[in-house]
Amino acid sequence: QGYVKRMKALAKKFDRFMEHVLDEHNARREKEKQNWMAKDMVDVLLELADDPTLEVKLERIGVKAFSQDLIAGGTESSAVTVEWAMSELLKQPHIIAKAVEELDAVIGKERWVQEKDVQNLPYIRAVAKETMRLHPVAPMLVPRLAREDVQLKGYDIPEGTDRKSV
Repeated sequence: QGYVKRMKALAKKFDRFMEHVLDEHNARREKEKQNWMAKDMVDVLLELADDPTLEVKLERIGVKAFSQDLIAGGTESSAVTVEWAMSELLKQPHIIAKAVEELDAVIGKERWVQEKDVQNLPYIRAVAKETMRLHPVAPMLVPRLAREDVQLKGYDIPEGTDRKSV
């Protein structure tokens, strides 16, 4: 059905894109010389790749792989958050109505929402924050092991118990 062929073609296209991104970052670094400062993760990775003192050498292909993981991870987490928001909103039409009302009042029906508009949309920001609170993409709490018997908020926690804390 051509899936493998299409996948290989897309992989080549994405590799060319990543090469272009790395070349742009390197060109900026070369142009700015002494004034250059890392502005993003790609800059940091390229800087590490050029560090001769590293015990394990980071090659350009590794920089591309890490960058690809960052892009994919960011895209996936955003998509999951949007899916959860839609799921929650469909169960509560009155919240959708209030969000639409805010959009109509602040943005109107003639244009799309822009980044600069977000600060003027407190209700929609609250909906987004509540979605992330209810359905975090990554766990916010790290597991801890109680090293001794303790009391926490009136509860007895025996030594060796797994607990979660901020």
